[in-house]
Amino acid sequence: MKIKRKHQLDFFRGVFLIIITFDHFLTDNNAIKRFTYEFVGWITAAEGFVFLSGLTAGIIYSYKYSEKGYSFINSASRNRAWIIYKYHIVVFLISLILIISIKSYAHYWQKEFSCLIDYPLVTSILGIFLIYKPNVFDILPMYALFVLFIPLVISSLHKGYYWRILLVSCLLYAAGNMNRYFRITDYLVGNENINIGYFDVLCWQLLFVLGLLSGFLYYTGKTKALQQNKSLFYASVAVVVISFAVKNAHIDLKYGFDYLINKPTLGPLRIVNFTALVFMFVFIATKKETWFTTKAMCVLGKYSLEVFSFHILLMIIFRPIKEYFNHFYSIRISEHFYIYPFGTLMLFLVVLPALFLVPLLMKRRMASAPPAPAKVS
Repeated sequence: MKIKRKHQLDFFRGVFLIIITFDHFLTDNNAIKRFTYEFVGWITAAEGFVFLSGLTAGIIYSYKYSEKGYSFINSASRNRAWIIYKYHIVVFLISLILIISIKSYAHYWQKEFSCLIDYPLVTSILGIFLIYKPNVFDILPMYALFVLFIPLVISSLHKGYYWRILLVSCLLYAAGNMNRYFRITDYLVGNENINIGYFDVLCWQLLFVLGLLSGFLYYTGKTKALQQNKSLFYASVAVVVISFAVKNAHIDLKYGFDYLINKPTLGPLRIVNFTALVFMFVFIATKKETWFTTKAMCVLGKYSLEVFSFHILLMIIFRPIKEYFNHFYSIRISEHFYIYPFGTLMLFLVVLPALFLVPLLMKRRMASAPPAPAKVS
């Protein structure tokens, strides 16, 4: 079955990229971030980005597996992982140079990237080998690792091993939670220069695998009834509404609730909350195929790897400048939240427009590239 590009997937990836940029750029006490970070419950754009990456890969690689076989998708996944790795390394090294060469940047980023600043040579080597992955620099390595396992998962799904794949993924998820609970990795590593990242790969692979499974089922036409199930839609709306209410009511919940909503280990309640929100939008998108296709968002989503990589550089460059403006002038609106006019203007007038330069440059690059040689049959 031939597949056409699904613009709604590009749209949502574009939206998630915008939200991620908001959340990475704004300070926690900025009133705007109150509506972009965990507003509809215990969900962030990161969950959506990982799941959509798996969903898109599930559709595309299922098609390629059916048309060209395992060897082709195995080679394609290795090439894709290598491209992701190269983007990560280039962004990491450019960021390193900027931070250690500009004194004001080094001062601002000291808290988050102290090892990077104090031991640039060691951390750059560790970073190349993906052993040092500080905040923001851990998403792309995790994504590259997931991509390497796509052929194994897709070929297993085509053989009908749905439950085996889910069982293995759930066991890995459980292992990741045990690791975080007993801090096994911390005892094994024992070196401040080694940073394996904020996200637990063993836990977050579950979201990517669920995306792959969903993409495979969509490609094989096994999701049509589910996409239009009204009972599931109403149940999903109920879960989202309850999650929104509890999250924003700031109810003092009992000890142990933190585990259920823990972000690094992708707590169970986060999964339920996210799954409900996904199904809610899937139901609407199925009914309204022309919705969620805004061109600007679709363009960002189409070049999600390049846009995400560039947004990291924008954070490194503009966040210290934004912080200066925040200190210069702010408006207090409550005990915990402020409005920062100048920093917010920088976000809307400089950072967000800069994201749209990436698709423009990519299109020009592709247009100027020499045509591929004709294949001889």
